[in-house]
Amino acid sequence: RERRIRELDTLQRKVSELESVFVQTQNEWKEALYQWNGANQELALEKELLRELSIFAETYKESSDFAEVRQRIADVWIKKNGEIEAELSVNDTESQNTKKELEEVRADLAEWENQKEPQPERSEAVIRNRKRLDALGIPYQEFYKVIEFGNNLEEEACNRLEEALLKMGILDALVIDEQYKEQVLKTEKGCEDHYLFVCKNSQKNLQPDRSLLDVLELNEEVNDIFSNQRLTGILGSIAYESLFTVAEDGTYGMGVLAGTVTGEYEAGFLGTKAREKHRQAKIEECRQRITELETALQQLEELHRKLSDRKAILRKEYENLPKDTDMREALRMLQAEERECEQLKRE
Repeated sequence: RERRIRELDTLQRKVSELESVFVQTQNEWKEALYQWNGANQELALEKELLRELSIFAETYKESSDFAEVRQRIADVWIKKNGEIEAELSVNDTESQNTKKELEEVRADLAEWENQKEPQPERSEAVIRNRKRLDALGIPYQEFYKVIEFGNNLEEEACNRLEEALLKMGILDALVIDEQYKEQVLKTEKGCEDHYLFVCKNSQKNLQPDRSLLDVLELNEEVNDIFSNQRLTGILGSIAYESLFTVAEDGTYGMGVLAGTVTGEYEAGFLGTKAREKHRQAKIEECRQRITELETALQQLEELHRKLSDRKAILRKEYENLPKDTDMREALRMLQAEERECEQLKRE
């Protein structure tokens, strides 16, 4: 009997020790949970959830399922992972759009660098008509290609004069010899254009006091006497500041029709110098945009790297959640000693 009493006493002391060990593992798990949460960069839990998880440890028993704890934290992980995924999706879309624009601007740059000179915007009908004239073997010259601004014109006057000529349809009009007039003016379905002719019989009577001949010059492309005479006649028949006029401020008139210009236009076609200046400006514009897009792309790539790192860190933090292994082992040992103690009491 005394031996059983001593054995029972020994078992009870051991149960008491194991109870202390179990409580210690509960506290250690709670402490590990708070330390884990405090060290996390991405998977930071709300205080209320931390308190609920602490209660799980405080009330830990054999039927306790750690999967419930992991699921509660998994819900937070899924939400935060989804937020990062959404940012990555936006980043990918912006990167694709930036790459697409970068390719387009690089193509534009190559086109401007390889293009000898820019040309005014033309409708499909005008493009078709000029192909038709080429096929018919009718020689022509675009007005803007054979004219230069006079040295006495200020930049603002050049801008307004070119804008007025553009709106009047003269800038990109075709200078064609009078002998082809009837042929080119014959209506052709799907074709359109503007033409400039010299009416030799009435030219002298229509000559104004001051004409475009006073402010514009023929350039080096006009290398034959017939073209020279033709263009001189056309320029001389368009009054400058005075029927068919262009004023210094950009206002213009064609018979009963009069018009104004915006004053915001920048000359870029009339004359080889202006066209080259316009081309160089476009090249510089493309280069600046390429620099901006390359910088933006680098920033997007850096952001993508950071988001990917955050996603990996979030996953690792979730996987590093403190497990209940020590608590479960301490509880198993305690319960084993308690059963042995109860069995000894029943004997």
